[in-house]
Amino acid sequence: MHTRAHAQTDVGPAAGGEVEADSELSRKVLQACTRRIRELGDRGRAKEAIQELASLASKNVQPDTFAATALVRACSRDMELAQSVFDELFGEWGGRAGASGALRVGGGAC
Repeated sequence: MHTRAHAQTDVGPAAGGEVEADSELSRKVLQACTRRIRELGDRGRAKEAIQELASLASKNVQPDTFAATALVRACSRDMELAQSVFDELFGEWGGRAGASGALRVGGGAC
């Protein structure tokens, strides 16, 4: 499935403004998600924090290192869960958070 940014990129240079708008929207969605993950972690709600990160996939937004780190911190009260989350997010991708990893964590670690 193509995101709107990919579809606009395919039509040519005139689409540049829309790609930037999509990028800005993705950045705002990611910031809001990261903030929510931190809040959930502060309340000890690790499973909900995992679901929050996994929800980014439905918005076609790839988690960044900030969101992934916030999630690992949210899970830190349960070191086994934190290690599992860390391994899923960072192990396979060499330090990059990935949406597919977030979904596996959301479905498997809880």
